[in-house]
Amino acid sequence: MKNHKRLAELCLRSYHEQTFAINGVEVLVVDNNIVIRGTEPSSFTDIVRNLFGQIGYEFAAYSIYYRCLEIIDRRCPVYITGHSAGGAIAIYLSRLINAKEVVVFGCPRLSESAHNLYSYVYANDAVPKLLFPKKQHSGDLVELGKDRKRWYKLSVQDHFLFNYIGAL
Repeated sequence: MKNHKRLAELCLRSYHEQTFAINGVEVLVVDNNIVIRGTEPSSFTDIVRNLFGQIGYEFAAYSIYYRCLEIIDRRCPVYITGHSAGGAIAIYLSRLINAKEVVVFGCPRLSESAHNLYSYVYANDAVPKLLFPKKQHSGDLVELGKDRKRWYKLSVQDHFLFNYIGAL
């Protein structure tokens, strides 16, 4: 899981730089790590995608699939990661690209799963607990931080990547 902290740091980096963007999905590829940026609150496209939920995330994964194949070295292990909605897109993308691991941070709950999936939830992060609440977290759920599971203390601040990086 030492590698997971680096993946969280790459997620943070993806909010400031990208390798390519297609249909509003911003992707950073570094050393065969595919990093998908999460929701940018000022992006109308991101907000609409989130409103469509799982269908929007799956469409986003298909839209970036071929470009990812052009960039990665398929002879080497591939890691796919993402934060928030980027994590949801990462799970769908991993169904198309055979990744060694899929590591997501603050990802909304989905009915889909992935092979070798690690889903991190920090303390009272509202996104994985409120969005699609009837769905279950898939893969290995790793809870970080203190004061978890109190629904009345859900926090948007717990969703920031700095929390995840500090706890890893």
